[in-house]
Amino acid sequence: MIRPHAPTSGATLSARGAIAVVALAASVLTALIALGPAPAAHAGDRPLVVLDPGHGGSYPGAVNCDLRFAGQRCMRESDVNLDVGLRAAHLLRSRGYRVVMTRHTDSDVNPGTDIATHNQKHDGSYVFTKDGVFDIKDELQARVNVANCGTIVACPPGSDQQADAFLSIHQNACACKAGGTTTFDYRDTKLAQDVEHQVLRRTGLHNRGVEKASFYVIKWTRMPAALAETAFISNDHEARLLKKVTFRRKIAKGIAAGVSQFLGPPPTNPSPP
Repeated sequence: MIRPHAPTSGATLSARGAIAVVALAASVLTALIALGPAPAAHAGDRPLVVLDPGHGGSYPGAVNCDLRFAGQRCMRESDVNLDVGLRAAHLLRSRGYRVVMTRHTDSDVNPGTDIATHNQKHDGSYVFTKDGVFDIKDELQARVNVANCGTIVACPPGSDQQADAFLSIHQNACACKAGGTTTFDYRDTKLAQDVEHQVLRRTGLHNRGVEKASFYVIKWTRMPAALAETAFISNDHEARLLKKVTFRRKIAKGIAAGVSQFLGPPPTNPSPP
């Protein structure tokens, strides 16, 4: 996953020489395009959910080269995240929610623009400004802006395009035998707890709990936000489960159920736009 100052448990290290972070060639998960984003809904009071499939494009995330996936020589976290995200989006729309994906192909969210980001000063405070360098923070801020503003361009607080909930989808990795699911939050909302509970109900993986974290995309989004590490791509057993479409469906169903539990059911007769 993309996370500056990430904890050691999420680091991507080699295991049996099979896990590496590698350069990513552009590709599209064509088998899932049918589940991709629908045209933007003009849906009155229906809650808006932004799903963020972690990584993509220039950032493949953790990679397990013991397994092939999505037409690639190695199983890449970015591809797994996208597959699960597309399925979860489809399920949430079927429940009546509006859903925006930060990406629906193997691509960067930010096309290469230096945008204003949150930069820490020597005194520990933050300033929101362009820093003249295009790097990972520009990619992360673009995802934050989609949730806050409906576009990769920043906006003042209170935008009518701001989402009601934000969930970033990831897989974990380490040079160890660890496994299970962890969901992170920054503001102590119930969203992380609901997603963690509902995913585990369906997958049966080890419950690593809900943890506090200051990952960029959940720190700077303005709505309830969580980041779910649904399984360990570095764990041989869990990686083989992730390769199965039936298991990825279970994760997606858990995500949809958790978000729905947090937001409550959408109104049956939303007001006109």
